[in-house]
Amino acid sequence: MFKTKPAKIQVSKNRNADSGASGCPIDRRGFLKGSGLAVGGLATIAATTGKAAPNLPGSGLLCKTEPSAPQYYVGVEVKGTGQTDAARTEKLFEHLAARMNGYTPSRSGPRFENPNIPAGYTYLAQMTAHDLTINSESHISLSTTGVGENLRSRPLLLDTLYGQGPEISGLCYQYGPDSSAVSAYLRLDGVGKADGQSPRRDIGRLRESTGASTVGRPLVADARNDNNAVLSQLVALFSMVHNTAADLSARQAPDAPTFVHYKRARLATTAAYRSIIRNDLLSRLLDPKIYRHYNRSANPQRFLTKGAADNPVTREFSQAAYRIGHSMVRPFYRFNSRGESHGIADVLTRTSAANPNETPLDRQWIAEWSRYFEVSSNLGFDNLQSSMKIGPGYSSALNNHFKRPEDGAFSGLAMRDLQRSAVSQVRKLSSLRTAIEESMPADFPHRTWFSDTKRHARMLIDWAQQPVPAQGFGGLFPDAMPRDLLIEFANNPPLVLFILIEAAQAPWNGERLGPLGSVIIAETFFRALDDMSSLCGGGELAEAERLVFGPQRPETMPELVVWLDRNTSGADKKLPDGDELPII
Repeated sequence: MFKTKPAKIQVSKNRNADSGASGCPIDRRGFLKGSGLAVGGLATIAATTGKAAPNLPGSGLLCKTEPSAPQYYVGVEVKGTGQTDAARTEKLFEHLAARMNGYTPSRSGPRFENPNIPAGYTYLAQMTAHDLTINSESHISLSTTGVGENLRSRPLLLDTLYGQGPEISGLCYQYGPDSSAVSAYLRLDGVGKADGQSPRRDIGRLRESTGASTVGRPLVADARNDNNAVLSQLVALFSMVHNTAADLSARQAPDAPTFVHYKRARLATTAAYRSIIRNDLLSRLLDPKIYRHYNRSANPQRFLTKGAADNPVTREFSQAAYRIGHSMVRPFYRFNSRGESHGIADVLTRTSAANPNETPLDRQWIAEWSRYFEVSSNLGFDNLQSSMKIGPGYSSALNNHFKRPEDGAFSGLAMRDLQRSAVSQVRKLSSLRTAIEESMPADFPHRTWFSDTKRHARMLIDWAQQPVPAQGFGGLFPDAMPRDLLIEFANNPPLVLFILIEAAQAPWNGERLGPLGSVIIAETFFRALDDMSSLCGGGELAEAERLVFGPQRPETMPELVVWLDRNTSGADKKLPDGDELPII
C-alpha cells in the first residue's frame, strides 16, 4: 500500500514546470497573451458526432496509433449496428448503480479512508476540473446529445478564479479605493455578514429579497465554485493568497499603478497553483511510476496520445477518468474546532443558491486548513480528515443528493455518471487500451497490465457479483445480474467504472489511480502544464514570485497554507467578539 505520513512538509526538487517561458500574459483588461484569446474566453466549438473529425476541441482521446474508425462506448449495443440498446443499457446501469451506491467493494475490503490523500485534495481536484472544462450540457440521460464539448479554452491558468480580469469580470473583485476604480483585489465577504467589519474569510456573495423569498448568488468568476461549502472555502483561500500577494506588492512599490499589483499577484498565485498541481496533487493521485514517467521532463515524446491543437482535455478525461472525485467524497466533514461535523447533504446545500439566508458563511463553516491538508496545528495532525479511497462506490448521501424521481428508482450520481459515459463519445475500453499499449515504449511502467484482458474481465466479474450494499435505493434491490449482462459488462464496461474498479485493485488498494486512469489523467494535466505560452515567463514572472514568495514559491498545499497564515494579519484571524478564527 502506498502511504504518505503526515510528518512534515516536503519540498519537491522538481522545478521543470513553470519557469523560463517568454512573453507577458496579462494586459490592462486582464487578458492573457500568447494564444489570442481572453482569459476565460470561449473557443468556438462545433457540435460533433461520432463521425466528426476527432481532433476538434473536446474530442476523444487521440492515440498515436489511432484506428480509422474510432469506437465509442454507447452502452449495450444492438448487435452489429453500433447503436444503443436502450432497454438493456438501462437494466445494466441499474445493476451497476445499485452496487456503486454506498460503499466500495474491492479485494482489499470495504470502503475505508485514504491515508494517502487528505480531504482537501478532493476539492482541489474539483477546482482544477473547473479550470480545465466548461461542459455544455445540463441534465443527462441516454437520450442526451452533444455531451462532452469543452468550452474552456485556456486550461490551468486560474480562469476559474479570475474570470476575464477586473475590468470585465468586475463582480468578483472588490471596489477600488474610490468605490469605482478597478481593484487589484478579489472580492471576499466577512464571516456571517457582508458589513466589512468581520474577517473576510468567505467568497463574495449577493443576497437580496424578491417579494416573499430571498435569493442569492456567489460573486465569483465561476458559479460552479460555490456548489459546496468546502469548495467555496478553498476558492476563498486562493482569493486570500492573491489579495495577500497584492498587499505585498503594494507595500514594496506604493506608487505603482493598481494594475501592477494585480498583475504581480496573479502571476505569482497562478505559478504557485500550477506548481502545486504538478508536485502535490498529481503525485498523490497517480501511480508513482507513471507519475515519474510524465514528470521527469517536458519532452513531448513521452506522451502516448496526439494532443488536440488547442485543447488538451479529452472526453476520456472529462467524462470518465476525472469522475474519480465522486468516490473520494467523505460522508461528513468537520470545518473547525467550534463546529459539529456536517453531513455531505448539508455541505452541498450551504451555498448562495440553495441557502441564501445562511450566507455569507458563519463561523461554523470557516475552514481550519489543518483539517484538510497536512499542516500541523496545536493538535498536531490528529484533526486531519482523509478523503475516501478511490473505488467503485459513492456515499449514499452524495449519490442520493442527485436523485431525480422522474428518472427512476435507481437514479442518482452513479447513474448519471454511467449514462454520461454512454453519450459522450468516450472510447471503448478495448479500443483505448489496445491503442495506448501500442504507443508505449518498451520500458513504460505496468506495460503488461494493459494487455492482461483476462485479469481485467475477472476483476470486473468479481465486482459485479458482489451483493448489493445494504443501503440500497429505498428498499429496492435488483436481482443477481443476468448472465448476458454480466458477460456484456466484462467485455465492454463503461470506462468511468473500469477506472474506479482498477484503482481499487492491489497494489493500489484505492489509495491511488491504477495504470489506465493514471495515463489518461497524466496526459491531460502534463500537456496543459507543459504549455507555457500563455504564462508570463522570464524576468517578469521571476520578479513577481520574488516579491511575493521570496526565494521559494509554495509547491504543496501545506506550504501555501503556511505561507498564507504567516502573511495574514491578526484582524483576519479573529472575530469582533475576540473569538479566534485560525487559518491553520
